[in-house]
Amino acid sequence: MTRTRIRGRETGIALAAAALAMPLAALHAHRAAVPILAAVAIAAVALAWLRDARPPRLGRGFLLLLAALLAWAGLGLAWSIDPGAGLDLLPRVALILLGAGALVAVARDLPPAATEPARRALVLGVAGAALLLALEAATGGVVKALLSDKAQPVVAIKAGSTILVLLAWPALAVLLERRRPIAAGALAAALAVPLACLEGRAALIAAAAGALAFAAAWSFPRATAVALSTAAAAGILAAPWIALDLIQPWFAGEAGEEFLPFSGRHRVEIWRFAAEHVLERPLAGWGFNVSR
Repeated sequence: MTRTRIRGRETGIALAAAALAMPLAALHAHRAAVPILAAVAIAAVALAWLRDARPPRLGRGFLLLLAALLAWAGLGLAWSIDPGAGLDLLPRVALILLGAGALVAVARDLPPAATEPARRALVLGVAGAALLLALEAATGGVVKALLSDKAQPVVAIKAGSTILVLLAWPALAVLLERRRPIAAGALAAALAVPLACLEGRAALIAAAAGALAFAAAWSFPRATAVALSTAAAAGILAAPWIALDLIQPWFAGEAGEEFLPFSGRHRVEIWRFAAEHVLERPLAGWGFNVSR
């Protein structure tokens, strides 16, 4: 059966508003990503439903995985050391995942003409955020200093810059699809240069790894999707042993003091603590949202 496309131009405008706002908001309010996602999901689904008198059709596989995840998390509350923490977060996680799935379903059903504003908005949003990131890197966080009381304002944009890197790839894909490689290269450079100037390296590492994955996915989309999914699952399963047998011996003690700042050594200790507890109860776990 051929899928019936949603006709609403208004839905595309709602997606465009989010695509423009998300990159710009990420640098200085990275936690705003979730409210923006929630707002646009509600707006896009509501507009599509009102215009076409039908809800978005979520994939059966997605719904089954979501139900299994929530069921397992809920079951874990029975032996959790802090059930209240799980009860507080579980409905929010369910709504976020369901909203994201519905948003993808709506966007997938839109005709190309309705998604055009969102494509343009995403490119403009990422380009504007790249210019803002360059300004912050050059001035030590002059804008961030006006918006927060952080002692080192430029350090406070590290989390947002990582979100910006994630949003850059679909923006670059839009430019490459339109055969504008010079514009895509300029946008990539506008992001890479200020990222290299920041103290944190998470966003720069994410950009380098993302560039390799982007190139592979552009040439071999299906094979890359399978490979990355498999690698992610294997990495999650092997994470306790990676933390204890590889990272801990390399960076604990004096070796860590030589190569890592205090915050990095602190993270290695957190990973050791978490890995040991994961191996104590690898299947049942300790309960949803009680890691802290």
